[in-house]
Amino acid sequence: EKLFSDWMDMITDTDKIGKLPPKVLGKIIKELMMYGSPRTVYIGSLFQQYNYKRPSTSEEFNAFELLYLGASLVASMKKDFTGYEVDPEVLLKMKISDIDSEVNKEVFRRAKENANKIIEEGII
Repeated sequence: EKLFSDWMDMITDTDKIGKLPPKVLGKIIKELMMYGSPRTVYIGSLFQQYNYKRPSTSEEFNAFELLYLGASLVASMKKDFTGYEVDPEVLLKMKISDIDSEVNKEVFRRAKENANKIIEEGII
């Protein structure tokens, strides 16, 4: 339950990702590897690789892609722990009130498409 809550906190408070002490981040990654299904661990690995290969200071970084990967991870964990499936986009719509605005709609659509491609192909 705590593990699920910790990861949920990261997608609802995006500032938290960069501010987590390495020891805390290491602990929740370890727990994810211990308790997550193969799909959850796989998405978690892609989330971490995205952070490593496309840091927020790089030109390739896309906050919406990272958020969608994080939401996909949380959705997979929710299925692991509760048996219920939820669309990652629904999780994001709970946090990002202007996700469907004229400014964000197309940006989010492309980010979702790219994040899904990352998950399907396993390549960042």
